[in-house]
Amino acid sequence: MSFTHGKSACIYLGNYTATLTSITAYCDSVDVPFSADVAEVSVFGNTQKPYVPGLKDGTISLSGPLDTAINSIMIYAWGVSKEFQYGPQGSASGSILYSGSAICTNYTVTTGLDGAARWNATLQMNGTASMTSFT
Repeated sequence: MSFTHGKSACIYLGNYTATLTSITAYCDSVDVPFSADVAEVSVFGNTQKPYVPGLKDGTISLSGPLDTAINSIMIYAWGVSKEFQYGPQGSASGSILYSGSAICTNYTVTTGLDGAARWNATLQMNGTASMTSFT
């Protein structure tokens, strides 16, 4: 078993030329929840609810300190389907790799008197997401 520290994570997002660009240096938090629909198919006589699997889904939540470079990248990605790659253990060969395309559905810039300007975004996975490893 190979455990890693969160500081090793990496995230890439398609830019205006459709090239994957590292946005790792602008992120301090990445959250990637996956979900799957299920449909109940109970009938008379059942004593427990049976289910059938449905469609899979996922989102990506990103955040970090605000910089003009990440602002430009996220404004361009907002409302558009872009390729992504996420390595929660980094990008070394054999490390976990989540990849696919996603649409930026929310981009927020937050400022407060007592802290740094920050950004956060939510990306909706679009189609099939792959769960493989870096080669």
